[in-house]
Amino acid sequence: LHLNEDKKAIGSFEELLKRFNNTKYEAEVLYFLYLINKNLPNASRAEYYKQKALTKYPISVYKNMIINPNWLKEAKKHEKEVKAAYKKAYEAYDNLQYEKSQQIMDAIIQKYPQNLIQDKFSFLKVLIISRTQSKEVREKALLKFIKDYPGSNLKKFANNLLKKSKAM
Repeated sequence: LHLNEDKKAIGSFEELLKRFNNTKYEAEVLYFLYLINKNLPNASRAEYYKQKALTKYPISVYKNMIINPNWLKEAKKHEKEVKAAYKKAYEAYDNLQYEKSQQIMDAIIQKYPQNLIQDKFSFLKVLIISRTQSKEVREKALLKFIKDYPGSNLKKFANNLLKKSKAM
């Protein structure tokens, strides 16, 4: 982040968090606040935002980038392989081959546990659960997904599935 107006950026980001405390961009904003304060240097504020991001978003790309600043570069190296595995897993799911789908996901997640499409893999697991387990287990899995991936583009779909499931 090279705005050369770090203090204004901090003020704007903090105001955004105050005014829109449920923003889907909170994890990203916390990450930027961490970086800006780290670069100022303002160690205590950087640590505050780091801990807040790590605690509130333990399953996120921002957590990964805080822990390993080279994470994004490393994850992009394997992106093609990870996406190809997801496509195969989804095709197996679509063909009602739930066990095969799960095996494909387990293998790629074991190889690349922190990847760029973690939310998609987790959501596909929820879909498999929806087809193979009880209503209670499905709803619990949907709630966990919504909690674990608050910034995911799939969150709205998960919320809709949860509403439909509860209406059944």
